[in-house]
Amino acid sequence: MKRKAWFAGLTALAFASGSATIGLADPLPQDSQIIVSGTVARYYPDRAQRMEVNGWARVRCIAQPPSQVTGRVSDCVVVGEFPAAFGFGKAAQLITERLGRLVTPPAAGEPVYIHIRFNVTDGGRSWSSPVKPPSGKVLDAARPAGADALGTASLSCEAPLEASGPLTACKVLSEGAPGQGYGAAAIAVAQSAYKTALRPPPKALSVRLYGAGVETLGDVENGDWLELAAVEGGPSVRPSQSARLVCGWTPDGRLSQCQLAPPLKPIPGLTPPEPSPQAASEALAFSQGLRLVRKVVFAINWGQ
Repeated sequence: MKRKAWFAGLTALAFASGSATIGLADPLPQDSQIIVSGTVARYYPDRAQRMEVNGWARVRCIAQPPSQVTGRVSDCVVVGEFPAAFGFGKAAQLITERLGRLVTPPAAGEPVYIHIRFNVTDGGRSWSSPVKPPSGKVLDAARPAGADALGTASLSCEAPLEASGPLTACKVLSEGAPGQGYGAAAIAVAQSAYKTALRPPPKALSVRLYGAGVETLGDVENGDWLELAAVEGGPSVRPSQSARLVCGWTPDGRLSQCQLAPPLKPIPGLTPPEPSPQAASEALAFSQGLRLVRKVVFAINWGQ
């Protein structure tokens, strides 16, 4: 069922039909006011809307010359976003460039900042970050030399399985403004100063192995999830059929004491067939070369 949705642009309102609210909140002194016209609900990131997650993004844009449509902007880049990996930054770019007009346009070519907050109409849910950031002083010290005051980077990192600890193997998913070193700075400060405090995974895990790969063990609910990775030198022959296992895991993440899971109650057309004895043997052998990995996704935002 569709619900009414609206967009609030600082001092201006524009109404549209859809299933989410898109609005502005927590502006900074340097943020510019915009008026938005058009249907904006369709820009709400799909996964965030389905999961009823609220978020925000900030973009830096360039004011167009007066010869163009008055108040329009172009060349927007994402410089702030939360939570990471939902697409709030991209949505803010599209809304601002396609539908937004500045209330008080600056000189042509001047940069402007615009902050947009996305809210599900019925309240949605706040996002709990999977990591604990360091103090603002530490983050300020990690800002790239010569970079803009406002910047961002979204990362995916490996996190400890059992206890609070440092992050490792971080990779940049996105950064802005591009070319200013925010991605490299985010990796450095994440691996040296960020911590996690997540509950350990269950001691008995349900794992599905199949010919093309292994199943991710759970969805990204609060920016963290479990997946399986191959141990160097482990068995390389994948099972010829899908197989469900129940496994334990060791402190270093390796799967242990794996057994075939009990058969599922058959549902015609939906329940996969149980593995043959050969496929079951292949699955148990293959599981010995797998380790459990915990991943986290989050954004580091400087100056906001």
